[in-house]
Amino acid sequence: MASGTSGQPDTKPSRNPGRRPDPTAPDATRANPGRYVYCTLPARVPAGLRPVVTVSEPEGPTVVVPQEEADALGLRYEFVAAW
Repeated sequence: MASGTSGQPDTKPSRNPGRRPDPTAPDATRANPGRYVYCTLPARVPAGLRPVVTVSEPEGPTVVVPQEEADALGLRYEFVAAW
C-alpha cells in the first residue's frame, strides 16, 4: 500500500480509472441467464457440446454446460447452478 503523509498506510479505495471493477460490489454482481450443470464424462467431450468450463481430471473431463444441453444429450449431473 502507498504511504500517506502521516507515514501510515493509505487504506482509501483507489480511484484509478484503469483498475478493473470490483466484482463484489453490489452493482457489479449480475448472473448470467440460465441454469448450468456439472457433468463428469467417462471419456472425451461429446461433439456438439459447448462447455463453459472444462477441467481435466483422472476419472475423465468435468464440464460445466447449460442444463438444456446436458438434458438434450442425456448427460448425468447432480448439481445445478447459476453464475
